[in-house]
Amino acid sequence: MFDAANVLLSRFVGESWPEDSMRISAKMRHVLTGQDSSGLFFLYPGGPVSVHATRIVVMAIDRVLESNPDLLLAFREELRSARERAHGGIERPPANRLELAYLFGFRWMIEALDANAAATSRDFPTPSLLVLLPIMMSGLLPKIVWRRTDRIVYPFIAVLPQLLSLSAWRAVGTSRAGRAFLRFFDKLPTPLRRLKSKAGRAAAHWLFARQDEGGGFYYSPLYTYLFVAGLRDASSLAESELLSRRADAAIARALVYIRAREVDVPTGISTSFVASDIWDTTAVATSLLDAPPGVLPPVLTPEALGAYPITLQSASGGFSYGRGSKFPDVDTTGLVMGLFAELVRRHPAAAERDAMVDSAIRAFDFLEKHRSAAGGFNAWTIRHGENPPPLPSEFTSMLFDVSSADVTARIMVSLGRVMALASEDAKAREDFGAARLEKAERLRKKGLAYLLAAKDVSSGLWPARWSLGFIIGTRFVFDALESYPEIRDETDALRDAAARTLVQCQNADGGFGESPDSDLRDRFSPSRSSAPFITAAAYGILAKARGPLASEAATRALENLLRTQQPEGTWQEVSLCTQFAGLYASYALMTEVAIATTLFRAKK
Repeated sequence: MFDAANVLLSRFVGESWPEDSMRISAKMRHVLTGQDSSGLFFLYPGGPVSVHATRIVVMAIDRVLESNPDLLLAFREELRSARERAHGGIERPPANRLELAYLFGFRWMIEALDANAAATSRDFPTPSLLVLLPIMMSGLLPKIVWRRTDRIVYPFIAVLPQLLSLSAWRAVGTSRAGRAFLRFFDKLPTPLRRLKSKAGRAAAHWLFARQDEGGGFYYSPLYTYLFVAGLRDASSLAESELLSRRADAAIARALVYIRAREVDVPTGISTSFVASDIWDTTAVATSLLDAPPGVLPPVLTPEALGAYPITLQSASGGFSYGRGSKFPDVDTTGLVMGLFAELVRRHPAAAERDAMVDSAIRAFDFLEKHRSAAGGFNAWTIRHGENPPPLPSEFTSMLFDVSSADVTARIMVSLGRVMALASEDAKAREDFGAARLEKAERLRKKGLAYLLAAKDVSSGLWPARWSLGFIIGTRFVFDALESYPEIRDETDALRDAAARTLVQCQNADGGFGESPDSDLRDRFSPSRSSAPFITAAAYGILAKARGPLASEAATRALENLLRTQQPEGTWQEVSLCTQFAGLYASYALMTEVAIATTLFRAKK
């Protein structure tokens, strides 16, 4: 769905459309591999089909056929055939499709922008633009409104109305009537014209201030396309030659960023949804901390990988998923802080010791500001309440950034590493200072209370919000609980209770799986389709549980992991990551990191 949407947005912003036939063919060949036998397209690999996703793909097929006359005849026929089968699927959709309200909204957004692209000749904006009008108007609200919103809603969502507002106004000026409307402003008295140029300059500077250092916007190609459209419109309104040149340079960097997010895959060209190089690199380095002696080659060490994020800390002290982003998050910041604390503990004389300690201190100060009243940690925002407003779970999970067991557990592990460093290293203890270490201890106590209260009573498991389901969330929580040696007996009892649930749902092949119903219905729902990531998480829980049944289940789970490894060393990606209920993404690296960590610990 997102690959097809990116093709349409490319046309909307005017990025060399029509594109060269070889590139667009490779993009669309990859999209076509997501078509189900019903004719509908999958939301994500191996997931459910969706009418909304299919309509977006059909739009992309139509535009490619219209605008690329140089396509090979055989491929044109392949596109037409896929479109015909898609229409059949839309008319007769299967019962097991997944349709969500925000997918409907996303489809309408893409349709409205595509129908009003500059490449389409028309007298007036199409009626579909009216769908976006409330968002376009909301983007004009005072900045103080958005600052307050950012305390509750994800920045990824809170920034969208502003970004979409600026980019959608471009759609107005692509019609003859819209251009005449803008020319009318040019004939107004100078004071009124200045209002227009002032609005354009304000919008342009808002966009400039939030562009990633790498050229993208919020480390996302989709957002970056909207950034390009909005900046083109804002710079034309501003009537400033200097600002126009600056906008041209920023747009050129953004388009280079988008191209860099394209990945050659066996099925063609795919565009990554987000660029998460800081989180990815830190996650790999953190996994390698568990590697037994002699396993790692000299060039692949946590110290070498730790040198990457140390220069990418934001002025706030936080770290972001993607390099140079203006939106640091709690999860990445906690992960980097824990890595640096552990590296300094293991290597007190490391060359980067002072820099890592200083970075960890600044990261801690960032995290301490983002704590919640109940002791949990949200993904991004500073929100002191735990419960979102009483909305349907789909909207709740999409809009509101609330604390979660998996994010909180990872922060608790990192805080435990900070405390371990302080207890063993007098210089680090002095650098952190008594006041910070007291705050860290309070955060750990409240975090423990939050985790114990967040357990699902019926299953004995903990739900994850950023990785699908309860089994993975429970694995993260036990990693955290093991950093509290004072509650070892209670941890053992909790693990035994979780193991009793897992033993009952182990699949015949020894693996474990979990249904999206766990996410959509907020209750543990095992699946008969085993997934490597989930199997690794289950093994991590069962391996330390007491009793013969848990021991036997752990052995079978480990055998499943060893048996299902592919020749090149990876596992087939079938696990899913999410924060937005129903909208999932494959994250192959997280699977490899989780399984590598599991195997390292098993080998010890």
